[in-house]
Amino acid sequence: MTNIGSIVFDIQFTTVEKGWAVGPLGALLHTKDGKNFIQEDLDITARLEAIHFTDTLNGWACGNRNTILRRHMSAQNIPVWSSVSVPGVSEVTEWIDIHFIDHINGWVVNSEGKIYHTSDGGVSWINETSEVLGELNAIHMVSQSNGWIVGDNGLILTYTP
Repeated sequence: MTNIGSIVFDIQFTTVEKGWAVGPLGALLHTKDGKNFIQEDLDITARLEAIHFTDTLNGWACGNRNTILRRHMSAQNIPVWSSVSVPGVSEVTEWIDIHFIDHINGWVVNSEGKIYHTSDGGVSWINETSEVLGELNAIHMVSQSNGWIVGDNGLILTYTP
């Protein structure tokens, strides 16, 4: 049960008890028991659309206003969320989904048919070629060269870099 009183857009669990969920106005929730969710204060107002973790410590979230967040462990071994937005992309860009296959290789897709890839954990992003003009709704990768993207109007793409 959550207490945010709003829509929850995405959820991911890394164990049967440990999970995260995202929603509007920077809502990011986590649970350690699989039942009770606590909201983390990220001090942002962007709508978070998607969340993806590669393990219990490392994860990413994305949303509108060119928002991409990375969760990692600080030098003091404390989990922190930091912004890793795509440079050179409009501030109104809405990232719809994010998927990482490991700590460094990940992809985001947006409402304008754009696909970006990072191979350094989100420090830099490369625009992947896509002739899609409509909204891309989800991406799932199984390796650096094998994945699928779905979008509006029944679109299903096989990802090949």
